[in-house]
Order: sequence, then structure tokens, then C-alpha cells
Amino acid sequence: MIEDVICQKLPLNQDNFILLYDPDDMVAGEKIVSRINSCGYTLINYEDPDVFRFYFEQILNKGTDIDETGGDKIILRLTRNTYVPYDIQSIFQEIRITIKEIFPGLSYTVLKEMGSGILNDVYDAYKNYTGLNLGDGETIDFILENVYGIFPDTILTYEDLIKTLIKIYYCGKELPEIILNYLSKRFETHPDFINFPVKKILSGKESFFYYLQQQWELYIKSFFENNIKSDVNFGHADIRVYMDNLFSEGYLTPVHCHEIQRIPVWARDGVIYQEFLDKKKNYEELMEKVRTSLEKVESFKDWWGIASRWAELLVIVSDSNIKKELDLKEFEKTSLHLERCFKEWLLENYGLLSSLSYTAFPVMVHHIPWHIHYRMQKENFKKAALIVFDGMSLDNWIIIKRHLNQSRTWILEENLCFAWIPTMTYISRQAIFSGQVPAYFANTFFSTDNDENHWKRFWMDKGFRADAIYYMRNIKHFDENGLEELVKNQKARTLGLVVNMIDDMVHGGQLLLSGMHQDIKLWLKEGGLERFLLKLSASGYEIYITSDHGNVSAVGQGRLQEGFGVDQAESRVRIYEKSKSHDSALQTFKAFKWKAYGLPQDYNYIICDDNFAYGKFNEKMICHGGTSIEEVIVPFVHVRKGA
Repeated sequence: MIEDVICQKLPLNQDNFILLYDPDDMVAGEKIVSRINSCGYTLINYEDPDVFRFYFEQILNKGTDIDETGGDKIILRLTRNTYVPYDIQSIFQEIRITIKEIFPGLSYTVLKEMGSGILNDVYDAYKNYTGLNLGDGETIDFILENVYGIFPDTILTYEDLIKTLIKIYYCGKELPEIILNYLSKRFETHPDFINFPVKKILSGKESFFYYLQQQWELYIKSFFENNIKSDVNFGHADIRVYMDNLFSEGYLTPVHCHEIQRIPVWARDGVIYQEFLDKKKNYEELMEKVRTSLEKVESFKDWWGIASRWAELLVIVSDSNIKKELDLKEFEKTSLHLERCFKEWLLENYGLLSSLSYTAFPVMVHHIPWHIHYRMQKENFKKAALIVFDGMSLDNWIIIKRHLNQSRTWILEENLCFAWIPTMTYISRQAIFSGQVPAYFANTFFSTDNDENHWKRFWMDKGFRADAIYYMRNIKHFDENGLEELVKNQKARTLGLVVNMIDDMVHGGQLLLSGMHQDIKLWLKEGGLERFLLKLSASGYEIYITSDHGNVSAVGQGRLQEGFGVDQAESRVRIYEKSKSHDSALQTFKAFKWKAYGLPQDYNYIICDDNFAYGKFNEKMICHGGTSIEEVIVPFVHVRKGA
């Protein structure tokens, strides 16, 4: 395992303070961070000298003398050239770890583009390699064959290419851009592929499935219209075998069909004929997958998969047409088991997440501006717009996504990330716009009024001019004064936008889940969101959509009018100054004390257990502030216009 090699290079248990130069972003995967943490070290990504000093002296409460730090052990990780003050350098043991050291026989240029997530698989293939040093193309072929099981010489037909990509993506693997470009150049000029959009399907996972969805719709139409033909032979045995799973896992969306008899039996999972029965079948399959997945969680990514399936279930359960036919007692039982398992995992693992790499995707919401900046540099795009839907849960996003997909206009590159706990707007949203853990903005902790200043400071620190950075909140219908002028502003390069419509629905306090979903659909029918996305795209913006936290259905266990966070929608948490007693919140209510990872240490954070809230006894409500999977795991989506 590559983690073993990295740990051997680190002087763990020899030096309490390690200054780690990690230019290739190798020491930021979940397993290696967990290993480092198990040795008693805190891994800190060093981005700003002043921010780190604040952490070192205030959060650790060690005073002003850095030499008086006692037994705390820290690995300070730098991924780029950043100024490190002398007094910090003088007590830290400097270590450098690079790809070249671990893979001396492979191309550094290629491996640097792979991303840290794949390097463990490359190492497993490479550790017994004794051949000559490999160049760029040879290194790519080595990785294709030994990591992905792809042998380009055996891809002779378009069906071969399609089935190869389906197999890779369905197994949960991603093909790095450098490999996709390599394959594209190899096949797009080949005589047998000249009439097919090779470059399009080799532009990434989202582009591939966007194309496959289009072809599936043509394939179904071909059974009813003789002049229509799909480029993809879905009936090919090696492609057909994956189709039912592609629909059940959400890679593809079934299409409506008015007559089922003409459709082959194997293809019927990809059509909607009897919508009620199809939804019930989908519900049962999703429930089984959630229950099975809970028994084998190994990574935060496993929780992302569970969260996605659970959100799909919430959308089905909120449908009044089918709800009465479902076993709701079993649903509630599964929901409770899910929340307890997730809470247990969070208590053990949540503290590690902020140290993970943000380059491939942001793991936590404060990674989002860092990730966008990284992609701007890597992909050389000039303008980025971040749209934060305040309070949007993953099931809310599914409603929005399905609406956007109706036009077949957008390619949605979907990822998930973790909100900050407690899941409150002024904590998690400030983290998004500042790019910092909440402990670093303790002075503005209980307000969102500084979001604009945070956003501007982040981008100015990256070298952007002040008149290129813009922020706007309280957007609801996308026709607000000044919004269109902001998009058309020729100087603007980064936009930070807050859409408050969903959070307003939550704070209204009158809706349950089904009503909220219906209100989101009605809001989307106005067309404001899609018109706005088209304007952003036309103005050259790369568009990102996310949420600061989600929302969850809860039941009141009695009112508690004390502590911070007494807003009805934030009724899953109470925050107490350390000098104030929080006994009543723990002794009278079903609640627990959160460990305060990355939060100001001047407070105690008391969160409701299970599906309870601090509200009128037995009253059902939609709210946030807690640790449920619906509140904590939120979408992060790159929105691009399709070809």
C-alpha cells in the first residue's frame, strides 16, 4: 500500500512538529490522513501564515510562545510555495515527499495529472516492476492495462469502446483527463470510428452518460419509428448486461413509453410505462441497497452513495400518489437506523475530513472556493459563478436536477460534500465564502453579514482585482435588481450568489416534505433559474451549484428557549457559551454534545438525537442544525451547457 511507503518517509513518533512539503498532493487521501491521525497527529493544510498562527496560538490555546506547545503533534502540509515564518520553520522538522521518489520509473508528467485518488492502485501495479524507465505514452499504457484493465489494441469497434467506458464508470472509477485525451487522439482518426463522436464521449464521465442518455431515447423511439436509429447498439450482449444497473443506479434515466409490448424484456427497466408500479419497484430496490450499504461502509464516499439513494427514496415517499402503498413503518425504522449509523461514523471520522485534498472534488464545503480556483488554473477558464442554494438538501436538488434535465440542455457533473456541523447557515455558509474552517472566523461566527467580505478576501488573496469579485444574496426569482447587470459586467470574473428561496420555504415552517417538493416544482416552473443559467453560460461563466446545509423532517420534543440557535428552522441545535450551563438541554431532552471539530472552542454545541428537534411536543417540522445525513451531505455540481 502506498500509505505504508508514505508513513515510512514521515518521522512519525520522532518529531512532534513536521513541516511536510507535498507538491504532488499525495498526503491527503482518506486512508493516509486516518493513519496519521491514529498516530496522534493533526494534519493541517497550510494556506495562510496568519490563519495558521491563529490556529496554533488560539485554537490550541497555547499562548504566544510557540515553543510552549507541550505534547500536541502537528503535520503542517504545504502543496505550493507559501511563506512560512522563521519561528515556525525553526521548530518543525522539514520533510518532502514527491511522486518522483515513489515512482522513479514512470513519467512524472503523467502521474502528476492522475490525481492522488488513483496513485494507490498505480503503486500496487508498479511496486514489482523491474523494467526500463517509461515515457509518457508508455506510462499511460502501463496504467491503462494494469489499473483499468483497458488494452487499447483490443478496442476494434464502436461497441467495444462504449462497453469499455460503461464498465469503467460503473465500477466507480474515473478516467483522468490525460488518459481521456490519449484515447481520444488514438481513436478519433481511426477509420472504424470516423463517423462517431469519439471526442465527445471521451470528454469525461458526465459527457459520456449525457450522450448515452440521448442515444437511449433514440433507441426506444426506433421501435416505433422506422427512420430513427441509435448510434449505440444497446442490444449488444456486452452492453446489454449493464443496462438494468445503469438505470437502477441513476446513471441513466428511464424514458416514457406508451406501449410496452414492442420493447424487448431486457430493455424495460429503461422505460416508464406504468409509472406507479415503476416507482414502487424503484423504491423497494433503493431500500434494499441502503440497508445493504449500511453494513459495509469503509469510506466517506460510501456515505455519499447512501445519501444519494436515500434522497431518491425521500422524493418517492413525498409523492402522495404512492405514499399510501408503501410500508412507512419500515421506512421510519430504516431512517432511524441510518441516522444512528451516520452519527456514529461522524463522531469517529468527521474530524479528518477537513484535511483531505480538494483538487479532484471538495470534500467539505469550505474546500469549494479552493477547488474552483484550482480548476480555473488547471483548465484555464477565466470566469466562475458559485450559486449557493441556502438550505437545499439532496432530495431538493433531485427535484431541481430533474427539472433541468427536461430541456436536455445541461451536463451536470455531480459530486457531494459535507456541510459544517452544526448545520446552520451562519456557520456553513461563511465557511463556503471564506474557504476557512469556522474556528478561523470566530469573530463573525453568528452572522452572515460578512459573507461578501470573506468572498472578496479569498479571491483577492489569489491575485484577483477587487473590481473583478462580486457577491449578491437574497436571490429568489432571478429577476432581482442589479443581477442581470452583474452578469453582464465585463470586469467581473468571480460571482458569489446566494439563492434564498428554499431556505425561505424551510423557515416558513408550514410545509412538510411533500408540500415543500411541490413548492419547489412550482417555483421552477417560473423558469427563472434556467434563464439565469443560460445568461451565465452565454457570458462565459463556469457555473457551480451547491448548498450550505440540507434540511430534515423532525418531530418536536419540547421547546427550549435558551442558548444560541432558537430560530424555528435551526431547532435541532442549541449553542451555549462555555460559562453557561447546558444541563437542561442534555438532561431533559434526547440530545448529545458535539465534539466541536473545527469550531470556536468558546462554546458547547448540543444537538438533538435521532429525528428530534427543540420544538412543540410531537409537532412535525422541517428544520436543520443537526447531524442527519439529509442535513450534512449536500450537492456540489458543475453545470455545463451540452453540445
